Amino acid sequence: DLALLKSVIIQNVNPKGLAVLNADDTHCVEMARRSPGPVMFFSTQTDSKIIAVHRAQGRPTCSLVGEPGKQQIRLSMDGVDHLFALKDIPVTENGLFDFQVGNVMCAIAACVKLQVPTEVIADALKHFDSDAQSVPGRFNRFNHKGGMVIADYGHNPDAIAALVKTLAKVPAETRRIVLSA
Repeated sequence: DLALLKSVIIQNVNPKGLAVLNADDTHCVEMARRSPGPVMFFSTQTDSKIIAVHRAQGRPTCSLVGEPGKQQIRLSMDGVDHLFALKDIPVTENGLFDFQVGNVMCAIAACVKLQVPTEVIADALKHFDSDAQSVPGRFNRFNHKGGMVIADYGHNPDAIAALVKTLAKVPAETRRIVLSA
């Protein structure tokens, strides 16, 4: 029901616009057929079949290329590939925070569609910090007594699951998660 409700946005994409949809989510893949404009799929999976097919058809895609630790985001649109190294995008922690990689992919897609120069996009990503001043409550990291504290407004089960999955990848001697409602 929620996916159907959110698809109203996709149904209203300008025919000259761009619907940016997550190829890793079956609900989003289904939404693509509702878009009156072109669709760009993005995926944080390097082996996404949906990305491979979409790209082979000459349609816009955004995906990861390269080996872990040296990965890049490759956005392909209008026959041009734009590459952005994850190591140069601090908010992704060199790809460790895959949900942030997905967020960055969406931001890059929007900017490229709006014809923002690649250098401007790369510079903005290099200097963006998900801190309490910029985006309060959205994966804000603080150092405290030799440890890392993350504050996030995880407002639904998927957000909490993504946070827990992400934190499981962070090297740590101990982990404590406090959930509050």
